[in-house]
Amino acid sequence: LVPFGTATRVSHSTIGSGLNLGSAASFLVGDYFMVQALATSTGAVEGPWAIEFWMRVEGSQEFQRNNYLLSFGGGGGNAPAVLYDYIGSAQPRGGLDLYSPVGRSGAGPVIMDLNWHHVVIAFYGNGTAGVADRLDIYLDGVLAGANIRNTFSSALSLTRFVVGTSAPQFAGLDGFEGNLDEVAIYDMTGLTESQVTAKVSQMAAGHFALAKGNQSYTAGVLADQPLLYWNFNEEEGNARQLAPFTGESPRNDLVPAGGASGRGVRRGGVGRADAGASGGVHVRRGGEPERGDGD
Repeated sequence: LVPFGTATRVSHSTIGSGLNLGSAASFLVGDYFMVQALATSTGAVEGPWAIEFWMRVEGSQEFQRNNYLLSFGGGGGNAPAVLYDYIGSAQPRGGLDLYSPVGRSGAGPVIMDLNWHHVVIAFYGNGTAGVADRLDIYLDGVLAGANIRNTFSSALSLTRFVVGTSAPQFAGLDGFEGNLDEVAIYDMTGLTESQVTAKVSQMAAGHFALAKGNQSYTAGVLADQPLLYWNFNEEEGNARQLAPFTGESPRNDLVPAGGASGRGVRRGGVGRADAGASGGVHVRRGGEPERGDGD
């Protein structure tokens, strides 16, 4: 593991979150965790699929942050990507939405505080692929963004996966300052629209409540059969992939390319990275994220 930047873990008990979640990933702008090549039984999930995670914003919200929380696929990512407070589209300040090369979702739920929040995103399809023309986002157990697909459409690429920014070459531009935790990916292929709704709404409400109780959150997530799952509870080093795998044993560690120390202490005094730190050309046209393939 090559130390780079300041990505690390923080303990929920140490920071007093009140959540029974062990530890969480902690980022300054430019830090990220990454799997360069996921080992799964499929290279992509067409839909329906779901993404779940916990998040807490840190740092200033005075100016537009333009953050990537999660990014799937090689090159510049975006296959798809989960954005926070990103300029453009119909999104207000502090909004959560999704981006893909063919389009962006409508306005999602807004987070403009420094509290912990639980997020579940469900993509049903685009009306041709999948089971319905629909995208929903649940926030803290409640459906807070219903039918917001707009022009967004994407299979869930299961090649490279980046947590905390869009892609390594854009880490200083798109990087998130804050905490992310309990990242889970669900393949809902074979379910009907009503079955997806029932499962996702149950997970959103159930997992949100579970984090505030005394039972094992990890066991609760695994009971819902995620395709991939990382809880960041390791003391240091790689974040281990916890979902059962029926094929050849994979290596789906999230490599802390931001230099995780695992000591649960933020190395202080570091502010937002210079936008030029990525060393590459990065242009946004018309308020939309613009990506090249990169290296």
